[in-house]
Amino acid sequence: MSASAPLLAVKHLSLSYRSGHQWRQVVHDVSFELRAGEMVALVGESGSGKTTTAQAIIGLMAENGRRDGGEIRLNGEDIADWTQKRLDRLRGVRISLVPQDPGNSLNPVKTVGAQLEEIL
Repeated sequence: MSASAPLLAVKHLSLSYRSGHQWRQVVHDVSFELRAGEMVALVGESGSGKTTTAQAIIGLMAENGRRDGGEIRLNGEDIADWTQKRLDRLRGVRISLVPQDPGNSLNPVKTVGAQLEEIL
């Protein structure tokens, strides 16, 4: 990987949530890159998909969520289709999510113990 290559590259990411038998796309064709020493801010109104995008990047979307398309590349490797077990080895070590609102910082699809264990 060259020095100017992105550490994280999200390309044409689209995400949906299921409600009943219907799928509703909530993130449409999002793309951005993050290089060493850079900071990226996802900005938008409440409900615009910022948290969903971040959760998808680290593989923590809710059970009723899915990736419709796009790539999530970490150090050049597409991690979008990795298993949870494989992603577990990355989270907290190579990539993490720092939530804006501590009141919503726990993932509702995992137990508190599992989340604390992941950090430790």
